[in-house]
Amino acid sequence: MNDVEKTNIERNNSEKRTIRRKRRMSGYVLAVILLVITVGVSLCFTFMFNINEIVLSGESDTYDANKILSVSEINIGDNLFRINVEETEAKMHEELPNLESIEIKKKFPASISIHVTRCIPMYNIRYQGGVLIVSEKGKILENSVTGRVGLASVQGFEPKEMTVGRNVSSINEEKNAAFNVMLENFVKCEEAGITEIDMSDENNVRLTYQNGILLKIGDCDDMEYKLDLASSVMEESTVKGKKGLMQIIGSNQCSFRVGVDSFEPELATTTTTAKEDIPVTTTTTTAEIPNAQQVPDDYTTPDYNYANPNYGYYDPNYGYADPNYGYTDPNYGYADPNYGYADPNYGYYNNYNYQYQGW
Repeated sequence: MNDVEKTNIERNNSEKRTIRRKRRMSGYVLAVILLVITVGVSLCFTFMFNINEIVLSGESDTYDANKILSVSEINIGDNLFRINVEETEAKMHEELPNLESIEIKKKFPASISIHVTRCIPMYNIRYQGGVLIVSEKGKILENSVTGRVGLASVQGFEPKEMTVGRNVSSINEEKNAAFNVMLENFVKCEEAGITEIDMSDENNVRLTYQNGILLKIGDCDDMEYKLDLASSVMEESTVKGKKGLMQIIGSNQCSFRVGVDSFEPELATTTTTAKEDIPVTTTTTTAEIPNAQQVPDDYTTPDYNYANPNYGYYDPNYGYADPNYGYTDPNYGYADPNYGYADPNYGYYNNYNYQYQGW
C-alpha cells in the first residue's frame, strides 16, 4: 500500500518539473528574441541604413539646391530611421514659402529623395490691413501692403490664417469652402483667366474673367457644379468669343446677356442655357440701345437686318426707340404673337436667310 502511494508522488513531481522546464524554455526563447530585436534596432539606428545619397529634383526659381538642402537638415551619413518626414516637410514649408509642394521619400537601404515644385503667385487677397499674396493652390507667399501687379484680386474673403507658408483660410466657413473649390477648379481650367473675385456678399459671389465675361454665381452652395456649368456655357457657339453678363439661375440654368459690361446692367438680350439636356431658350427684355452699340456680325443682308437704317434696330422711327413701333408696342412687336419671336413665319426663328438664326 505504501509503495503505491510513493509511485503516485513521483509521477506528480515529474509533471511539475516538466511544466517548470517548459516555462524556463519559453523565457529563454523570449529573451533571445528580445535580444535580437534590440541588437537589430540598435544596428538600424547606428551602423545600418545610413544615407549615402540625397536626390534633389523639381524646380524652384527662388531657392538654389544648397538652400533647400540646408533647410531640410538632411545630410550624408544621417540614419534613415531617425528622419521624421512629416516634421521635415512642415519645417521646409514654413522656411521656404515659395515652394508649392515638398515630397520626401526614403529609399532603403541608403538613399533619400526630395522633390519640390515652385509656387505660382495667383491672387491678391485684400483685407483691411493689407494684401495676402497667395499661390494658385492657396499657399500664402507674402503679407504685403499693396499686392502684386497682374494677379487676380479677391475682395471680401475675410482671411483668418495669415502666416506665410501656410494655406490661406477665412473666418467664414462658407466662403472658405467655396474659395477652396474655386482654387481646384481654376487649377484644372488654366484657360479660365480670372481677374477678380468678389465675395463681399456670400450670397452674391461675382467673378470677372479676362475674356470679358462677368459671372454672377449667387451663394456659396454647389460651387463646383456652378463653375462647371458656367465653363460649359462659355464653350457654347452662341457665347464663345462674346463679352457679357452670365448668371447662374436656379439649380441647372445659366443666362447670358451679350454686350453687358456691368454686374448691374440695363436689361438686354438674354440667352439662357440649361444643363443636362434641358433645351436652350432665348428671350429678349426691354432695353434702350446706346448710340455706340455695334452692329452684330451675324447680320449681313442689307435689305432685312440690323444695319439697314430703314428697317432695323437703328431706325429711330422703326425699332427700339419708337414706342409705337418696336419692343414697347404690345400690338406690333415682340409681345405680338403674330409679328415677333412667337411667329414662326416672321420672327427670330424664321428660316429666311435674313434672320438671326437662319435655319
